[in-house]
Amino acid sequence: MIILSQLAALKKKSALTIVDKKKAAKKKPATHCYASLLELDYANYLDALKMAGKVLAWQYEPLSFRLADKDKGQVWYKPDFLVEYPDGTFTLDEVKGFMRTADRIRLLVCASKFSWFRFRLVTRKKKSDPWTIETIGKVARD
Repeated sequence: MIILSQLAALKKKSALTIVDKKKAAKKKPATHCYASLLELDYANYLDALKMAGKVLAWQYEPLSFRLADKDKGQVWYKPDFLVEYPDGTFTLDEVKGFMRTADRIRLLVCASKFSWFRFRLVTRKKKSDPWTIETIGKVARD
């Protein structure tokens, strides 16, 4: 499993893009908008885990992965959350209330192509339900 300090070396590869938050802040208003209320709920959940010391840090959509080139352009995948844990490991979490087939295929392809990352699918049917977390793919070990 890879740790955050190793992301800088991976940035040099063209298949991984790390978002510069300072540049992004100039393009968007200071208030952050999530793609769904479910993602907002998960962000609040991660904040609670951070306050409890179970999560060191997290970021919303900081990475993009190029999966393939098509005739009309490239196919990209952007996980919703990068979560860092106190032991230095991290996960890439995709939050979905409903998952289309195309979204699931992108997640599976990304987990297969970039197997040194730990991808997780995070779902919840109702607000009162606990989060269901499924690890996607196999994590390459050192």
